[in-house]
Amino acid sequence: MEIISLNCWIIFFLILWFDGDITNLLGRTQITRKLFKRAEYEKFKLEEDNMASYPEFLNYVYPSFITKLLSCPICLTFWLTLLVNLSNNYVFSIINLLIWFPIYYIVNLLTYLIIKRLL
Repeated sequence: MEIISLNCWIIFFLILWFDGDITNLLGRTQITRKLFKRAEYEKFKLEEDNMASYPEFLNYVYPSFITKLLSCPICLTFWLTLLVNLSNNYVFSIINLLIWFPIYYIVNLLTYLIIKRLL
């Protein structure tokens, strides 16, 4: 049951990250505004692309492997699901990981995409 709740947290994070204004949530203090480049993001939205999300901004302004990973729902879902499944005691064995990881990954990604479509 614990793995299901952890996978629900992955979906929740994906919705917040890709479809919510995460910088508004996290960028309330001066330190986090600088850390998350809130001023640059706001300027980018005004000058370049008004509909750009924060992950798209990161990928466009700071192109690197990490920002590409953070701006791709398929990639980010894969790595978050793998991390959660490896850190969970119930699914730590390699055989269980090989059996359950693809199922959790597909369920997480499809659930996120369905919710995104509904929004």
